[in-house]
Amino acid sequence: ILLLLSIFMRLFVGIPSPKELQAAILEVQERLKKTGADVKLVDVQNLHFTLKFLGEMDGTEEIKGELGKAAQKHSPFEIKVKGIGMFPGVVWVGTEKNLSFIALANDVLEATEKFRKEDHAEIVPHLTIARLKSQRNIKKLEDEIKKLKDKEFGSFKVYTFTLYESVLTRDGPVYNPIKVFNFNTK
Repeated sequence: ILLLLSIFMRLFVGIPSPKELQAAILEVQERLKKTGADVKLVDVQNLHFTLKFLGEMDGTEEIKGELGKAAQKHSPFEIKVKGIGMFPGVVWVGTEKNLSFIALANDVLEATEKFRKEDHAEIVPHLTIARLKSQRNIKKLEDEIKKLKDKEFGSFKVYTFTLYESVLTRDGPVYNPIKVFNFNTK
């Protein structure tokens, strides 16, 4: 009997956060932890702006080709990281309105549409910094987020985006870069 094994990988496309930004977010995560809220903080090395979650895929070559074409449509741009808020179950750090980011995200969505349709109606650039595990001390958490809602974290220049594999482990996800896509710098 011939047994064919297909190796599925859990994939997403994102912009990694720079080290300077990670340090500022770590300070905010500590403040959130002190509220006593039941949150799971995202490891700072995993902080990223998601452009597209692809889910379980059994190959990357075609995806890489499409993402490479999308990358070449863009020039480097700056992201100003500012503000903090909540989606249901998630605490996030946002950005100032950024048309370059939205254009990039739209091109990545279009390039990957045949692999997975988009789940969200609107592109909201953000970094997930914590996930809520329960409603314990939620009011204290909300009060702390209100104090930080206009916090400025700094800015950074974006030259690339990355196709990642997300490996789920007992200690949390590990994000392995598969390929980095450079923007057009001509």
